[in-house]
Amino acid sequence: MTEEKVRKQWLTCFLVLLILPIFLLILMFLIELMGGLDEGGRRACREIFVYTIFSTPTMLATYLLAYKERGTLWLLILLINIIVFSGIEILRFILSGHVSETYMSIYVLVQSWYFVTTYRLYKINAVREYREYQKEIQG
Repeated sequence: MTEEKVRKQWLTCFLVLLILPIFLLILMFLIELMGGLDEGGRRACREIFVYTIFSTPTMLATYLLAYKERGTLWLLILLINIIVFSGIEILRFILSGHVSETYMSIYVLVQSWYFVTTYRLYKINAVREYREYQKEIQG
C-alpha cells in the first residue's frame, strides 16, 4: 500500500473518531430538548461531553505529531493506549451488562480500524525516519 493511501486512510479514520463524539453529543442534546432522555442518557451525554473536552487537545497533538510532523514516538504511545484503553472499555462493557452487543461490536470494529491504520502510519513514518537518518549519516 502506498504512503499516500495509508496516510489518507489514517486521516479518514482519525476524522471519524474526532467527529463521531461531537455528532453523538449534538444528537443526545436534541433528544434531551424533546424530553426523551432518561437519567442513563443524561449520564452518557455528560460522559461524551467530558470525553470530547479532554480528548480534543490529545487529538490535535496526534494530528500534528503523527500526521503533519510524521513522528513515530507519539504513534507508538498511541498504539499502546489504543490497546490498553480499548481493553478497559470492553471490560467495562462486559461488567456493566447494560451495553448491547451491537454497540460493543461497533466499538470493537472502530477501535480495530483505528489501530490498524495507526500501525500502518507508524510503519511508514518509521521507514521515512530511517531513510532520513541514513542520509544524515552518509552526507
